[in-house]
Amino acid sequence: MIVTGWNNGYDYTQISMDLCKFRGYGFVLSVVLSRHFLCLILLDRWMITSRSASLRNKSSLKVGRWVILFSFVFWMLFSLQVPIGNPSAPGFGCGPMPGSTYQMFYLIYTVVIGILPLLIMMVLVLLIMKNLRNRGRAIHPSASLTQQTSNHLPVRQSRNDFQLIRLSVIQILCFILFNVIYSLFPLYYSLTMSQVRIGDRVPIEMFISNIGQCLLLTYAAVTFALYILASSIFRQEFKECCKRIYQHVIRTISNT
Repeated sequence: MIVTGWNNGYDYTQISMDLCKFRGYGFVLSVVLSRHFLCLILLDRWMITSRSASLRNKSSLKVGRWVILFSFVFWMLFSLQVPIGNPSAPGFGCGPMPGSTYQMFYLIYTVVIGILPLLIMMVLVLLIMKNLRNRGRAIHPSASLTQQTSNHLPVRQSRNDFQLIRLSVIQILCFILFNVIYSLFPLYYSLTMSQVRIGDRVPIEMFISNIGQCLLLTYAAVTFALYILASSIFRQEFKECCKRIYQHVIRTISNT
């Protein structure tokens, strides 16, 4: 944030080009991973709400660990294009050289990783809602259950389904709110690159770009708060987790 807001005072290219490239690499990697894992979360919810037993069984801890590992390795390797493509000479900043082929590639890449995850998440949310509706139809006709089970199962199921939908919708809305400027500004810049910028246009564009980056960084910090506010199940699990950690610390201290 300091580098973004006061670049003249904290220009990494004047200190260390390696540090400059590492910062760019870490920033791009963290952005693409956050969006990638958000899509995986919704994909997992779609699988666990499916009526297909084989599809639900694929949503397991073992599969999840391998997917997480593969995701990290793939995006860490793919994001190497940032330190490789950016110039190594001071004076060009930590971004692509203006007018270069890599700058065009980076603009397209930025737009794609901003818009494509949004489309994927919207499709998955619709599929989740479809699965929940179908599952609701399958649950309610089961009159052969005992009276007690039939009275409580639909209520509990509908409550969990409602929280599932609410979390998914909140994630989509927050993604749009916090990512739209950063995702679309590179597209605007590429379309207006040939235009001569006069007057206050340059500082206004820089201001909008910095606002978009600030919102993008803020999005990474609000996910936990959103889950706490939107889901009583998540709050309960979080309390239980804190309780287990506290008890473990107490036992460790007592044994010591």
